[in-house]
Amino acid sequence: MLSSSPTRDRILKAALHAYLQHGLKRTTAEDVAAAAGLTRVTVYRYFPGRAQLLRAAFWRYVEILEAALENLPPQASPDAVLEQIAAAFAALPHDHFPARLHELQRLEPELFAEFNAARRAAVNALFDRLLEQARQQGRLRPGLRPAVLRAYFQSAVVDVLLHPALEDDAVSAAELFAAVKEIFLHGILKE
Repeated sequence: MLSSSPTRDRILKAALHAYLQHGLKRTTAEDVAAAAGLTRVTVYRYFPGRAQLLRAAFWRYVEILEAALENLPPQASPDAVLEQIAAAFAALPHDHFPARLHELQRLEPELFAEFNAARRAAVNALFDRLLEQARQQGRLRPGLRPAVLRAYFQSAVVDVLLHPALEDDAVSAAELFAAVKEIFLHGILKE
């Protein structure tokens, strides 16, 4: 895989959009090339196979979450951490995402497991920052166990997207996180 470039980024944005809109099985390199305004040869130059393109396209999610952490100021308030996470989720393409996660899990179980582990690691890093800032600023409600909070946060941010009730795509990832943010602001942090 070549390093990041505007062309590579254009291909990945088009690929992720195509995968989400049309499904993993039905999306071809030709579809991605047309959506990116490039030739199929250019797509293959950057991604020689379907597996590489699929992996890199879904990894955009992880990269956006990791960038959210990197962009946080060192002494950000817990509210600012949650706002940064919310902004990251709002930036993620989310049309049909729960259904495509199920499709990825079914068609490419190893890739799904790797992707899910990377998503969990990125969310854990964001949660650790949130917890650290809440502790430092005396905003963590007493009596709450960090392990329970982490499990809840993981379920609310990562696992909820695999919930069968969301397969109809009526609720976006951004909307789900807005609810999580409100629950966390009023449930674990002192005003």
